[in-house]
Amino acid sequence: PELAAGRAQALVELLSRSFEADGVPVCVGCSIGVAFSPVCGVTPDELYRAADAALYRAKSSGRGCFSLADGPAETGAAGAPGHPAHLSG
Repeated sequence: PELAAGRAQALVELLSRSFEADGVPVCVGCSIGVAFSPVCGVTPDELYRAADAALYRAKSSGRGCFSLADGPAETGAAGAPGHPAHLSG
């Protein structure tokens, strides 16, 4: 998880740098959710759901954040991402 957190943070910082496109200043940003196999699941769908739930947590923390899932994602009655325990940066 520490390596993934470092890589996620590096990506957030890299994508947050402003640049120019055709002389126009451009600023972009990102939020990142990370899931690990087998802790968060083994199928692509399980990993996608866990990473998606972590991404929603990162987005709710504000701009330029990431969140690491450390368990399977849970779905509510409407199929919305749940809130597995996580580390966030």
